Amino acid sequence: MTPCEIFEMIKFEITEDCPELYNSPMFRAAQKTLTYVAEHGEIGLTATKAFKRTFVHWAAEAFDWPGMGHDELFAMNKVLNEYEFPPLEILHYLLLETKLGRRYKNTFRLSAKGKERVPDPAALFMEIIPFYLFRIDHSAFSRFEETPIGNWDVWLNVINVEADGGAREGDLFAAFYGPSQHADNWREQMMFAARQSS
Repeated sequence: MTPCEIFEMIKFEITEDCPELYNSPMFRAAQKTLTYVAEHGEIGLTATKAFKRTFVHWAAEAFDWPGMGHDELFAMNKVLNEYEFPPLEILHYLLLETKLGRRYKNTFRLSAKGKERVPDPAALFMEIIPFYLFRIDHSAFSRFEETPIGNWDVWLNVINVEADGGAREGDLFAAFYGPSQHADNWREQMMFAARQSS
């Protein structure tokens, strides 16, 4: 079964009072970005249609992305471009593909659909997360051509059970593939991490 077939079968249901709603870094980043655009009217774009550095710098601090916080991102850079902050690059693509935002001249603006989702976190989550999980090729962003071994119907069932009591990425990796027997499985964990960052 392909991810797209699973996407069509699964009906996500979430309400604004669900504590899980804000556990997704991608959802929080999307909500902050759409709120930013609603408040400022637009985000400036470069000649290559990427977000301008002023917004990238704001996002690096506002998102507080796990493992890619402001301090980590600026440890080696004085300035930051969109492509140097991969979660933002993915989010930009995601907002365009879900038609929550659009490009107009040299700016990124909210679409009518995006404006409707800003005050409705549950609807925004339902718009973004299933698309992010099942329609985006996460291996393309992992620098490796292979995808993790397994399939979504098994992964979702295991995640449902393991995450109920709280689980870290390493715990989930061990639940799927067994405890690590050697320290050089970083490559497999990186591919796995690309799938789990939703």
